This record gives sequence, C-alpha cells and structure tokens, in this order.
Amino acid sequence: IISDFGAQAYFPRPFGNAGIFSTAADLAKFARMMLKNDGSIFPKHIVDLCFKNFNPPEIQSPRAIGWNMAPALIPDGLSAQTVFHSGWTGQTLWLDPGTNRFVIVLTNRKADWAEAQSGRKAIAEEALSML
Repeated sequence: IISDFGAQAYFPRPFGNAGIFSTAADLAKFARMMLKNDGSIFPKHIVDLCFKNFNPPEIQSPRAIGWNMAPALIPDGLSAQTVFHSGWTGQTLWLDPGTNRFVIVLTNRKADWAEAQSGRKAIAEEALSML
C-alpha cells in the first residue's frame, strides 16, 4: 500500500486527500479563471488569499491556502509569485500571477516521490523554454 505520508503527518486517519484528478483541458479552464481573478466565479479577495504566504517567516517552506510556494520547486520561467499543487501520484499545476502563465503536468508515478516531483519540474521547464 502506498500512502500519502505528508497528509498522514497532518491527519493520521483516512480522509479525502487525493491530489489533482481532472483533464488538462479542465485544469486549464481553472487556471485561467484563477489568474484572471475577475470575481466571476470566486470573490477576488478569496482568490487573492490563494496567492498569499500564510506561514510565519521562521518557517522556511512558504504555503498559501491549499498551495505550495516552495521556491526550489518553481520551474525556471515562472516568477516568485507562483503557487502550485503537486499531487501524490504524479500531477502538478503551477499558477503564476506574475507572468500570467500556468503549467500543467499530468504523469503517473510508481517510484520515489521527490524524484518524480523534480522530474515534473523538468518537464515544466522544458515546456516553458519553448514559449
């Protein structure tokens, strides 16, 4: 059994935490809506909270509500304003309000989570280099 060790650290009992499950086309619609932030789906101030670091300065891993902001995992070509979610089984969605870009990488992994995460970052960097 493969388990989501990060989720277990926050809540050691089973619950509905499973990453990103959708199509690239639907995730692109979501990403455009988040970056546009015109209030048509969610109030602007709610979306703004998704791009704000809520961890205190002494915690070295910046996090927004529901999003990671770790600089080491932001692909080259995106700004420091980028937030992302990296799913346990191989998906990552990056949203960058600074450049108005988003990157979606949908993969499936069976091995080391950290290695897979850096691999998805490399795929995103390759895609961004072609723009």
